[in-house]
Amino acid sequence: MNEIRAIRIFVEVVRNGSFAAAARDLRISTSAVTRYVSELEKWLGLVLIHRSTRRMTLTDAGARYLDESKRMLQVFDDLHRDIRNDATVVQGNVRITAAVVIGKRLLSRALPGFMEKYPQVSLDVQLNDRVVKLIDEGFDIALRIGDTMETDIIATRIGVSHLVVVASPQYLEHHGTPASPSRLMEHECIVETFPVMSQGWPVGGGGASRGNVRVKGRLVVNNGEFACEMALAGLGVAMLPDIFVREEIDTGRLVQLFPDLHTPSVGLHLLSPHRRITSRAVQSLTDHLADFMNADAPGTA
Repeated sequence: MNEIRAIRIFVEVVRNGSFAAAARDLRISTSAVTRYVSELEKWLGLVLIHRSTRRMTLTDAGARYLDESKRMLQVFDDLHRDIRNDATVVQGNVRITAAVVIGKRLLSRALPGFMEKYPQVSLDVQLNDRVVKLIDEGFDIALRIGDTMETDIIATRIGVSHLVVVASPQYLEHHGTPASPSRLMEHECIVETFPVMSQGWPVGGGGASRGNVRVKGRLVVNNGEFACEMALAGLGVAMLPDIFVREEIDTGRLVQLFPDLHTPSVGLHLLSPHRRITSRAVQSLTDHLADFMNADAPGTA
């Protein structure tokens, strides 16, 4: 039995939800698919899939074997791709996922230079605001703000984003500029539900004396891009990672309040599946994004 072939067919059966659908995708007969899975089960001495006339379900052993098989096949494919590629050529496809705001604010500026430098690399960029499971959904890289608790994932910190307090010139004209962070309690604030601000805005000062200010406002949001838009509309004062508002501050559409204030930072992490072999294309993109973040950091010449 070709074990690798049998494992691939087993994974395809589960992915497609039936032996017949997997056979169509693989362009082989249903009987051949059934034979491969049966031989795999016999070889392992375990039942992987319960079959009935109406449905198929994974056994507990089958579910565990599926997870490990996906990881093993990825390592196997990476190895063959790496061996085949010429040592001097960076090529291949890289699948990236990120939150919409990171795509708009960071990737849209970072990727053109990468694609110009590596013309034989193609990118599949998927932007959404849900937490994507990299291994299950076949992504090579994810970019996220904040920490991650996922297992089997390598998190590389490629930059930081400091929290800043901003408001539109129109809002400040109508409501005045707060003289100190403690006066924010007297202003209409756009309240974000970020974990770092769950106990209030951390604007009480620098070092060990830093405290939180309990702000209030009629607008509560869970998305930084939306909070930025509401601040631009003059609906209140917002506290956001500077990556969300740097362009607006630079162009004068938002005013940064208390620019000398020491505030916490949130890490920008590049996540990738835990593999023994990383393709040159993935590694080159990782290095490029880290370099871009370093060059793009405020105060960098």
